[in-house]
Amino acid sequence: MKTSLTLFLALLISLPTLGQRILIADNTASAPIGDHIYASLQEAIDASQEGDVIQVVPSPTTYGNITIAKEKSGITILGSGYNAGNQYKSLVGGLNINADNITISGMTVQWVFAIDSGSNEFKIKNILIKNTASEYEFDISRSSNVIISSCYIKGDRNNSIINSERIVVVNSIISAHYSQIFNTNISNSIILNNIYARFSGSFIGNTISDNIILTELSADSQHSSSRFINNYSKFDLKIGERSNVGSGNIIDADATIENVFVQDGNGWLNNFNPTLIEGSTLIGAGSDGTDIGVFGGGGTYSRTGVVLPYIQEIQAPLTFKVGSTQEVTIKASGN
Repeated sequence: MKTSLTLFLALLISLPTLGQRILIADNTASAPIGDHIYASLQEAIDASQEGDVIQVVPSPTTYGNITIAKEKSGITILGSGYNAGNQYKSLVGGLNINADNITISGMTVQWVFAIDSGSNEFKIKNILIKNTASEYEFDISRSSNVIISSCYIKGDRNNSIINSERIVVVNSIISAHYSQIFNTNISNSIILNNIYARFSGSFIGNTISDNIILTELSADSQHSSSRFINNYSKFDLKIGERSNVGSGNIIDADATIENVFVQDGNGWLNNFNPTLIEGSTLIGAGSDGTDIGVFGGGGTYSRTGVVLPYIQEIQAPLTFKVGSTQEVTIKASGN
């Protein structure tokens, strides 16, 4: 625990330090008072400056719909994780990102998670989304250099990654409509199948590796010059067509994955378990010798949306100055 806390603090303080501030969004009844504490997450974002970190205290009440305007580039929003072991989450209704260089971690988005410049001429870029869940709709449009890591994105409406390039999806569970996607890497993920999940349109120059693929490449899609490596797929990956190449893929075979989608409780978000059972042919079958799916590769999927330790509360000065010594109070627990 001490080592993990040290690493967390090192990460926190290694963010840009000159003039960097720690802002707190806390809408709970027990919220403390301070110049850097806001009852509204939107107010905290509006008051933020480039390099600031906003900690969103878990609450029984949503923080509502949030917009990160274009001029709010370079901020970090940290929540408690989407299943941190209690009934409280860092919860927002909708989250719309219109700025570059944004980090979102540990949040739960109820309605629409959107990254969209609103213009074909301008692409939102350099977005990191970690340990975050989108429950209803997820939309990345006209974006580049977006990393989705250890996320759970399984909505009930159109979840789309379209008109974008250089997207990285890793160690995530995702349901999405992929269209007009270029130079993208999807690895060690579970690509879900539902009415909205499909590959269609232009899909060019992408690398798809070590995934469990349960959705079909649409017959009308223009897939070309993409690589499919060591995936398990229920459907034909169209290797050999339009310069697509591949190796080590397992197509429509008994991979002993029937438990992956078994629910053991009250909801997909809290109880979904993608762990491969003993004897699965996907164990150790990845391109790097680790498992195909979300627990292989260089990272790993977190069923809680948080990593050890779970940071419950941070009390820190408003500003960290280079070369100074600051006292920080942290409350944490292991998961």
